[in-house]
Amino acid sequence: MLISVFGGIIGSLSGIITGMIPGLHTNTIALIVLSLFISGIEISQEFALPFMVCMILVHSFVDYIPSIFFNAPSSDTVLSVLPGHRLLNKGEGYLALQNTVIGGLVSAILFLPFIPLFITVANLFDKRLLIAPFLLIISTWLILSETDLRKVIWASLIFLLSGIMGIISLNNFLVKDSLFPLLTGFFGVSVMFISLKNEINVPIQKIVDELDIFNLSNLFSGLAAIFSSSFMILIPSLGPTQAATISSSAIRGSKNFLKVMGGINTLDTILSIIMLYLIGSARSGVMVVMQQSYSFTHQSYILMGLSAALGLGFGAAITLILAKRIIRLIRMISYRTITQFMLIFLIAIVGYFTGIRGLFLMSIATAIGIMAQLVGIRKVHLMGVLALPTILNYS
Repeated sequence: MLISVFGGIIGSLSGIITGMIPGLHTNTIALIVLSLFISGIEISQEFALPFMVCMILVHSFVDYIPSIFFNAPSSDTVLSVLPGHRLLNKGEGYLALQNTVIGGLVSAILFLPFIPLFITVANLFDKRLLIAPFLLIISTWLILSETDLRKVIWASLIFLLSGIMGIISLNNFLVKDSLFPLLTGFFGVSVMFISLKNEINVPIQKIVDELDIFNLSNLFSGLAAIFSSSFMILIPSLGPTQAATISSSAIRGSKNFLKVMGGINTLDTILSIIMLYLIGSARSGVMVVMQQSYSFTHQSYILMGLSAALGLGFGAAITLILAKRIIRLIRMISYRTITQFMLIFLIAIVGYFTGIRGLFLMSIATAIGIMAQLVGIRKVHLMGVLALPTILNYS
């Protein structure tokens, strides 16, 4: 038991590191563990399973800190950049992060009684019948929901441009992990360039420690996250950003949207464990490593469930603690300086991981992202980069 607790603690600390550093994914750490296993270094299941589960759950919470405070999103948090930044500019950056934490906690707790229903639906679900028409309907609805005809036309153009970028880059091997430079350009670098162009004057941030967990708004957001996450996990080609795109058609308000985003990111891990138990199918890189390295028993799943509870509690608490430290940093250092540093950092890691071709993709994506902001449409249309290739592949 002690070794499991130790594994959970080390995994939680690893989740903090991967969450705070854009571009460093939990899959990277999992592959390191797998390489140790292959090289003959034995890592007990009692240590490894809590390590992996706590790492990805803590990561799912901490991941929003660079997204909200530094405009440096991961592939799972890209849609949180603008809502979070808007609240940051109102002095509510801590509240924005608090909403992602609330969303993660409420969705996880609220999902517990729905587990039998999810298992029943999962056994009946035919992914081939729904994926293309559902994504097409949602994408069309989001475009038509823009406020006037001019914006509808621009939204259609941005959706098509980003979709073409996705079709070209995701269907070849010219750039390893092409989503990384694309999403960094669409949602990170483009926002930073606009920020640097304008006067950066981040107000004093309000910190409210009370967490109002169970109210009607939180429950509705939690249900939206459960629906979107369940649909996402049943269709392997969908990810958290596409699940959030589905929810964005029904959710209004930056705070509620951030709750749903937080819920989706956290439920991604919990649902992956359930699917691994249900049909033996791994839905993430970390789960694949666990599946390849160990033989699972009922005790293994109980251990992962207890580890998930530890990861949820630790992830929520440490995220809010770290956010307070970040707010102090913003007060001490010019936000323009921080933005310039993060911009250089993002360009550097994109160049390091994907080379000159990745930087080229990022530059095009940045131009499209800036265009979307300048014409005043929602950046959710940039998710055409994933939606359009998926629609074509399943049509």
